[in-house]
Amino acid sequence: LLVAALLLVVILFMMCAYQVRYTEMAVLTHWDKIKNVVLPQDAGLHFKWPWPIDRVHIYDARLRTFDSEFRQLGTKDQRTVVLTAYAIWRVADPQLFLTSLDREEAARKTIGDMLESSVSNVLKQYDLEQLVNVNPEKMKFNDIESEFLKSIRDDARKMYGVDVVKVGIKRLNIPESVTKEVFTRMKED
Repeated sequence: LLVAALLLVVILFMMCAYQVRYTEMAVLTHWDKIKNVVLPQDAGLHFKWPWPIDRVHIYDARLRTFDSEFRQLGTKDQRTVVLTAYAIWRVADPQLFLTSLDREEAARKTIGDMLESSVSNVLKQYDLEQLVNVNPEKMKFNDIESEFLKSIRDDARKMYGVDVVKVGIKRLNIPESVTKEVFTRMKED
């Protein structure tokens, strides 16, 4: 009888307690209404009512990386480039993240869509020689990556509670037909 009572106490304690690590943040909902937000600085043991009264949604507060797929895109001078872009992001507002996306998979898809749209739109404003050139003064990689970031940072923060920290080009390839033209131009330069 004593063992059964002790086991019942342990089970009740497990149902009414939750832990938030210093690398996590949590949103506590009471009957699906947000009751409390626990940030990494408040990490530790917290208490709640058992499920289904209270539910805890835990999100990782660390930086994550998203890589876009290898895609062919056009430049301002009608040249084709093949590139992969990346975004480094984290959950900044767990309450907004819960109400807008809820899951990390949904966030990756949303950030991926925003990133691919941004890359496509920004590359249309630059010529190929601003991406590939022997003259470092004509290269605009930093400007291009800054524009990628500007075009998605504010929307991601306001609409989804996601902080996009950095966006850039991971891999840049040029189709063979364009490569010959680039090498010819480089030899001439």
